[in-house]
Amino acid sequence: MFQKLFENRKGLSMDRLRRFVEVVDLGGVTRAANNDPSLQSQISRQVKELEEFFGMDLFNREGRRMVLNSAGERLATIIRQNLHDLEAFKLEAVGGLRKYTLGAGDALLHWVLSPRLPGIIKRNMSLEISSHPTQEIVRKVQNGGLDFGLVNTREVAKDFKHKKMGRMTYSLFIPRKLIPKKTGAGWKQLFASVPMAMFESGGQFTSSLQQAMNRTGIAPEIILRCKSFPQAAAAMRREACGAILPDIAREDLPEKTFKAIEIPFLKEISRDISLVWNKRLEEVRDGSGHFAMQLTDLLKL
Repeated sequence: MFQKLFENRKGLSMDRLRRFVEVVDLGGVTRAANNDPSLQSQISRQVKELEEFFGMDLFNREGRRMVLNSAGERLATIIRQNLHDLEAFKLEAVGGLRKYTLGAGDALLHWVLSPRLPGIIKRNMSLEISSHPTQEIVRKVQNGGLDFGLVNTREVAKDFKHKKMGRMTYSLFIPRKLIPKKTGAGWKQLFASVPMAMFESGGQFTSSLQQAMNRTGIAPEIILRCKSFPQAAAAMRREACGAILPDIAREDLPEKTFKAIEIPFLKEISRDISLVWNKRLEEVRDGSGHFAMQLTDLLKL
């Protein structure tokens, strides 16, 4: 069995496979070796032995730089998926522990996932959560780096199973003490005059929001640029600025202190959110399909 894989060749081992993925995921031999020269030499040799085993280069060498090529990228995906599954199998075998990983954006982690963790976590189960942009979540679910992800439904890949969780909508939130009491200012006046904390990811959301704002001809006064919605919300709770936030943030913003204002152009950037997982997950991880249905019930927006 598997004679073609093992005949007349040496150099394949679990340790070599693990080291190769570490080099890929950490961005080089030096980082994988944690700057240990002795370990760095060992890992370099193991990568070379793995290339000799498969009879092909896994990296393109550019001086001292090693750039992962398409063959190496494909092999890393295969190894990552199988090592991940083997680790999960071992945990279940020795202690009955089921381990899952889930990725989502900061807003979903903060306002949707974290408050519902008590209903998700069960005995003999471990859930590791992490924050990533949508495209990175999609890539990690595809290559086995994550079991589940919460992503923009438009980014769902063909090889994914998915369930729609609901729609992410946005509003302008302003501390009531910053709203003029006598002018009856509309959203345009408020948006233009109230200082703002603005989430800027550099991704699709930021681009879509900027295009929508440009069409209004209004340039808000941005006093703070944030890397996440929770950061923008934390700044706004000081009552010194407003912020565009997901409507799921309302639970943290008492209505008596903060006013949520609907703005027409924010409807353009609302998005459907889906829970996604790789079809392969249910084939190799017992109980993963049932856990996916639990998440579907608990993470509705």
